[in-house]
Amino acid sequence: MADIAALAGDTKNFKSFSFLKDTRFRNPRNKLAQHFLGALGWHDGTESERPLDQDPSETSVERVKYLPQSYLETLCNELGDGGSATFDTELRKIIYTHVPEEARLGYTSMDELLDFKVAEIDGAREQVIREISKANAEILQAERRLTPEFKQSLQEQLDAKVAEYNALVASKPAQVEDPTVSDAAQEESKAATEKIQALEDELKKLREEEKLLRDKKATDAKRQAVLSRIAQAIANHKKTHDQFVDELARMLAEAGADLKVAELVELKIDTSTIDTLAKAARESIAGVDAALASQEPMGLSKRREVAEAAMAEIKSKLGEKQRLFIIFKDQVAKWERAKEELVGNKHKPQSIEWFKAEIESLAALPDKLAALRANRVELARAVHEQIGKTVEEYRRLYEPVQQFVKSAAKMDMHLPLDFDVRIEESNFQEQFFPRINRQSRGSFSGVDESNQLMRGLLKEVNFGDVDSTLKFLETIDDMLHFDRRESGAGRETRIVDQLRKGGEPQDILDYLYGMGYLAPRYSLTFDHQEISQLSPGERGLLLLVFYLLVDKDDIPIIIDQPEENLDNQTIFKVLVKCIKAAKQRRQVIMVTHNPNLAVVCDAEQIICATCDKATNTFNYVSGGIESPVIKSTVVEILEGTEPAFKNRKSKYGL
Repeated sequence: MADIAALAGDTKNFKSFSFLKDTRFRNPRNKLAQHFLGALGWHDGTESERPLDQDPSETSVERVKYLPQSYLETLCNELGDGGSATFDTELRKIIYTHVPEEARLGYTSMDELLDFKVAEIDGAREQVIREISKANAEILQAERRLTPEFKQSLQEQLDAKVAEYNALVASKPAQVEDPTVSDAAQEESKAATEKIQALEDELKKLREEEKLLRDKKATDAKRQAVLSRIAQAIANHKKTHDQFVDELARMLAEAGADLKVAELVELKIDTSTIDTLAKAARESIAGVDAALASQEPMGLSKRREVAEAAMAEIKSKLGEKQRLFIIFKDQVAKWERAKEELVGNKHKPQSIEWFKAEIESLAALPDKLAALRANRVELARAVHEQIGKTVEEYRRLYEPVQQFVKSAAKMDMHLPLDFDVRIEESNFQEQFFPRINRQSRGSFSGVDESNQLMRGLLKEVNFGDVDSTLKFLETIDDMLHFDRRESGAGRETRIVDQLRKGGEPQDILDYLYGMGYLAPRYSLTFDHQEISQLSPGERGLLLLVFYLLVDKDDIPIIIDQPEENLDNQTIFKVLVKCIKAAKQRRQVIMVTHNPNLAVVCDAEQIICATCDKATNTFNYVSGGIESPVIKSTVVEILEGTEPAFKNRKSKYGL
């Protein structure tokens, strides 16, 4: 009967039915349920009905709250194991019923209201998380550069360059005698030598001119790229600002404020200077390209071509000795340029001086890395602070329900319920280990061993305390860098070597320090004990008190055998009072075998159901306790017959 009444009332707990399920009345082999219809009559004269083989739709409005025995047992087991998503949802719903109407801000659920209140906090948190990601990238880069392999690689490349330089020095072109040393020869080739020297000077000047043009193009190209990035950053900021303005306008409208966004916030953007600089860079690059590619008589290319042709013509008319000397001079010039190219400077990548500067810079990296890590700790602290601000918003919303629970003392009822909200970890272990290769050597080697290790670490940390949380982060980070197993002896390890194939160190560090696994969560304690620490009976009582006393909903509630796992003293002192209180605002229907609930709760109507298995029929008799038939039935079934009841009474001496 309880299942049928709940079904007709569109209960949301239809999956916990004990009678209307496939293994019983809805068995597809006999198809009994499809021949019956369940109906409820309401005080306003209307009826709601549903075929017994059909569940309520997901969108139907719940008109009857149903607490089947299996539903309560499942909740108790989940809570005993440490948490229940179902109960969390119910807890938020019921807390929301105590939030004053004026404090709900027009929202229809706790989740919607919380989303509104913490939107800006979440935005600030996301900004810090992005900064943490950048810090992680810099830290990983610094750690990579501090590895012995990296320094060795630089040194080996420097040694190779030095060896190349020494080989080049040793291979200086062999000296060729200047044929113009004698007076006769000098007079003979004076004119040719002067022309060649002039042409060499011209070609050198052209090479320098070309280098200046190419250097200018490189500088302008970099400037153009930076200016383009600046323009894009401004455009992105404007887009974000436009979104902010739209949101602010909606909030001002909701607040009924006679204000315009422009009176509060103004963004001034003037990119004319940037545009001018970018245009100048583009024009400069175009000018350099034109100069380099020009085929005009006075262009760089043509002038070099003319000079080289003239040089070749003169050389072709020289004597053998003079020709060889000119070739020698060309070789020496190329040799000098090659040496200059190899030596380079600290700004020229892959040169000797650049490698020396890179190696020297490694000495300052430990201090830089320490500063980067310290900065990351502070950023992580800021993330935790933002989570803490969200916790405070949660706390403000549960204050009304806490005050309500405290008022239960007026009912002369011992009801030590306490609501709280805390920062709680969710699925860290389940999200962390899929990133780790637990077959590799390291702190997290071995599936069973690492699972036990992580459970111990999570049990020790208090995520509500920022210092305890930061210590946890640093412990995990340390274990990624060193093998902290007894057999590992603190051996240094690389993060990348402990990750699954394709995994990135940046990803696991962003997950660890971003703390997306931490979130505020409402909790309910009984006599200062967490639900998971209570006995099954205490958890069951807590849930019943929660639904009967704390829940302000006024729709009918049906409870299947609420006395399960409870002693009669608790039933009388707590549960009976809660049921009487609930009766003041809602209809309470119970399936019970306990006389304290059926009689002491002052039931207005008692229904006794019997089943005749010979004819497969159900029979019902109903009425108030004042009815002789009902009283006799109650004594017979709930008290175990009148003689048994009188026997107990006489033995008690009452």
